[in-house]
Order: sequence, then C-alpha cells, then structure tokens
Amino acid sequence: MANKQNLTNKILRGNNGKVWINGEELGNISTMNAKATPKFENVSFVGDPATYQSYTSWEGKGSLKLKKVKSVGLKYIGESLKTGIFPEIVLESKTTDPVSGQSERVVLNGVLFTELTLVDLEAQKMIEEDLAFTFSDYEVKETIG
Repeated sequence: MANKQNLTNKILRGNNGKVWINGEELGNISTMNAKATPKFENVSFVGDPATYQSYTSWEGKGSLKLKKVKSVGLKYIGESLKTGIFPEIVLESKTTDPVSGQSERVVLNGVLFTELTLVDLEAQKMIEEDLAFTFSDYEVKETIG
C-alpha cells in the first residue's frame, strides 16, 4: 500500500502548471489542452480482405480557457480577422512535480487562433475566454522520469 501512496504524491496536477504565450506568462489559465493527431490513409491489396493503414501526416489542435482579466483573444487575433495577417504565436506549457521537482515542458510553434468570441456575458458569472487553436510544430523540452 505504501508504494501506491508514493505514486499518488507524484501525479501531476494542473495547479502546478504554467503557460506562456510568446514568452509572457498567463496567470489566468483555467484549462489548456493540445493534441497531435496522426492521419492515415487506407491501403488495400488484391486477394487480402484486410485494410491496412499508412501514415500520411499529423494535425495539431488545442484550446485555452482563460479567466477574463486581459483581452488576450482580441490582442492576438482581433485585428487579424480583418486584415488576414496573423502574428507568429508560440505557446509553452510546463507542469512540475512538486515532490521530485521534475517538469514536463512542451513548446507549440506555428500557433494560429481559429476562433474569437467577441462577447459572452451572463449575469453573476465570471467571464471566461475560450481560444481554439491549431499548431504546426511542437518541441518536447523536458520529460519526467
């Protein structure tokens, strides 16, 4: 039982995470996720009833949810939607295990915010900003274990 207790103390928690956008720390993050999804093409052969998969590419997508204390979305995409000129954006996340001090750190490059909510008000509710994004490259800077 003691061994499993040691494991529970090492589980990463979002509260120990940090996120930066173009080097500026965002302290108002509620959630962040980013996924790299492989794309495959079906391959079939005469005389073989099986369908095989051949890797063709990958796609990066994610989202940020922020407590609204700054106009992050308006700053990074507001004018871009009108001009068609999108800024270079780099997102970095780091989550640290407080027991070992080890961190997992990932940098997302080629980030494009793909949606902007201009107004989202509800009485007696904190305002949050949702920012969907794509990315074209990533770097794993640190891993745990």
